[in-house]
Amino acid sequence: MSSSELIRWGGIGAIVTGVMYAVRGGMIQLELIHVEGIVVPAYAVVSVVAAVVAQLGKLVAIAGLYTLLRGRYAWQYGTVGSLTAFVGTLFSLMHPGADPLEGNDFSVFSILALMLTFVGFLLLGYATMEARVLPWWCGVPFFLGVPFAPFLTPAFEGIGGPEIILGVVWVLVGYGLFSSGDAPTQQSTRVS
Repeated sequence: MSSSELIRWGGIGAIVTGVMYAVRGGMIQLELIHVEGIVVPAYAVVSVVAAVVAQLGKLVAIAGLYTLLRGRYAWQYGTVGSLTAFVGTLFSLMHPGADPLEGNDFSVFSILALMLTFVGFLLLGYATMEARVLPWWCGVPFFLGVPFAPFLTPAFEGIGGPEIILGVVWVLVGYGLFSSGDAPTQQSTRVS
């Protein structure tokens, strides 16, 4: 698989992640439904499935971002950020329904996942803005939107929480990644 194909797949993974976050945010609004006379929290099942698919898409997006940043100015931050965010995302896959900010699971993996993804995406956002491989509007949401969205939960209570914000951020980043996969690969002239 060529670098440009991996970058485009990363863009698709980011778009899938954004859509799944939006679906998960919409599921928050649903109440219990009745299926064949049994009360089933269907929104919880769909929410967990959307969370797992979002995390898998996020892993593909991180790989695409890493490929795009490799060999560019600030690639060290991109490498460390990619690895940190990747490991944090893997930890969050171990408990897909866990949300330590809501207090429903304070496991070591969920806290560690939150911390690793926070640091990883801060570094990825910085590397993306510094290397100028994507438009600035892709780096800024990564730098500010992804790490800080979980802390905005109280501000968006009742309208889908931070998942809607994360959905928009990931779709925008996915578009930027997918678009840059078509551009010819060239090395940056800046030296670190």
